[in-house]
Amino acid sequence: MSIENALLSLSGLSVGDAFGQRLHNPEAGGLISRRELPLGPWAWTDDTQMALSVVEELRQRSWIDQDYLARRMAWRYSTDPGRGYGTTTRKVLQQIGQGEYFRTISKAVKNGGSYGCSGVSRAVPIGAFYTGNPSKAAREAPLAAAITHIHPESLAGAQAVAVAAAIAAMPIHSTGAKFLQEVIEYVTESRVRQSIKQITAIPADDLRSCLKFLCCDNFSTVQTAAPFALWCAAHHMHDFKEALWATASGLGQSDTTCAIVGGIVALSSGAVPSDWTALREPLPGTALLNEIDRPLSASRENRRAETRKNTPMENAGSESSTISVREDPLTGLPNLLGLLEWMGRKMDEQGAFPVDLIAIHLVPLWDVNRGSGHISGDNLIRDCAQSLKKLDIGEVYRTGGDKFVIIPKDRRQAFTDANRISQLVSVSGCRLPRVAVIHFPYKEEAADGRFVACIGEALSDKHYRGNDGIAREFDAPNIRSMPDFSWMMLDLTSQIRRLGQMVDEANILAQTDPVSQLPNLRMAMLNMEEALRNAEETGVPMAIMLFDGDNLRQYNEISYEAGDEAIRLMGSTLKAQLRDTDFLARWRTGDEFAFILPATSKEEALRIGTRVCVSVEQASLSWKFNTTMSGGIALYPYHGKTLAQLVDAAEGCLKEAKKKGKNRVVMASDEIT
Repeated sequence: MSIENALLSLSGLSVGDAFGQRLHNPEAGGLISRRELPLGPWAWTDDTQMALSVVEELRQRSWIDQDYLARRMAWRYSTDPGRGYGTTTRKVLQQIGQGEYFRTISKAVKNGGSYGCSGVSRAVPIGAFYTGNPSKAAREAPLAAAITHIHPESLAGAQAVAVAAAIAAMPIHSTGAKFLQEVIEYVTESRVRQSIKQITAIPADDLRSCLKFLCCDNFSTVQTAAPFALWCAAHHMHDFKEALWATASGLGQSDTTCAIVGGIVALSSGAVPSDWTALREPLPGTALLNEIDRPLSASRENRRAETRKNTPMENAGSESSTISVREDPLTGLPNLLGLLEWMGRKMDEQGAFPVDLIAIHLVPLWDVNRGSGHISGDNLIRDCAQSLKKLDIGEVYRTGGDKFVIIPKDRRQAFTDANRISQLVSVSGCRLPRVAVIHFPYKEEAADGRFVACIGEALSDKHYRGNDGIAREFDAPNIRSMPDFSWMMLDLTSQIRRLGQMVDEANILAQTDPVSQLPNLRMAMLNMEEALRNAEETGVPMAIMLFDGDNLRQYNEISYEAGDEAIRLMGSTLKAQLRDTDFLARWRTGDEFAFILPATSKEEALRIGTRVCVSVEQASLSWKFNTTMSGGIALYPYHGKTLAQLVDAAEGCLKEAKKKGKNRVVMASDEIT
């Protein structure tokens, strides 16, 4: 698995997407024939937006969890819906955002699901992630496509695209007709597969024949868009620019076809041309996506070394890419809720007051959005946020729109720092900002969100009247004594805090198995990843144990309620065997459970596993039926170096324990070299 390749494919996909979008009009023919690049900036579309969610999901979990990915995609859509989403996709993501189940919504669309072409481009980073493992890519890609495009043709298209990416990312791979033949081997029977097979023999210099054969629907469906994109990629594997020019010649849905080709060819060629990347609108400023665009001249080994250095998964100090209700999605800064919770902690802290805040109104965002469009406005806010962070005078929060708050490192220097900010002009043409230092002498002055209302009042028009760029100081008691002080803000901030609590409660529910009340599969995978990272860093072995009950069917034959009760009894019995550092979760379905045992030797893991079997057998003497469990054990680094290897090894041992007569534990024996 390679997050590095997933990031590279995302870079190529986004450039191809933005390039194809700029040529997605009737006047584009002249530019294409002259090989004349359209003017920048090139705005990327929903293809990149949804691929971002996929890469973040792979980065966090190393597998596709459809429920989480669906919510992540719906969240990204809600924050930026103007990315050219199709009618079907908009409908699905809107309803997911309202709490409906993605599978029910997607299946109801067009009597069996949509097979529009926009569902397949997000499969490129999945294939890149599973470099050299096309069968795994073919299994995972349909999971991402099905969230909005559940039609069998869409799933087949996602398979084809992911497999192509998985092959293209290999150091040595085929091209042309042989490449397409290798892709076909992993694609289920479908019109997509038939079309790829039929165009395989068309040579690279006969684009006209390929277009004539496929473009009956102007590449608006996956049955034609995916085969065409793969044909273009196959014949231009090591020439990123020519691959995209050839793809754009097909016109039609050129944003999607170019996105597919850009992602695949970037993997084959090893980088994305820097001059084209410079024309593409920047990707969101999160730690996950920093430094993913590489110059074409960079060697593959240099690029890998640089990416390893900048990949959050391999850097414990990096920001998380997890979607957070406390993080501003545009800048990656903590938001108003984060600021409210920070102040809440200060309220509980002895001797924390007095407190100073620096409030900033940087740019007239509304004017920028109206005059130049929301993309210019977004870029402006990102630049301003980066400028404030570079000043290094304190923690920066984006509290909404074009307003920021800084908690100064040294409150004695707050006014001096405010004057530095007041002279900040981060973007040409931006007027001088309003900056206010607000003193809160006692915690009562900041209670119940009063400080948020004070910030709004301190930045209001009546205190500046043309004096922007001059820092001002305010005392909270004086602001609150003003006759038109906005008391309604107090209720608003209270509601925002309650929203944060509701999200926390929802996260707990999403991470807990409702039957056993243990952590669920998602939490198990996250904790396994963390335990594995710790083991890699410390060099201390860790163990994964998977257990499965041997006779749950006896309980279920009485009733499912009896089966649930048996699962609860097993869970509580297993929980009693945990050490302080161990982790237990319900694994997948039925009476399956997973243990994570940090800093554990082979001998100790085997003792714990045997103890688990004995404890369940003895405890069940008072249950409806005598019950036993079988288990499998795998240890890092002896039985696997990756999470997938360890889980596969433990599952194999669990099957072996069942074959050997149940009520026993088996440890993996084949060591990974």
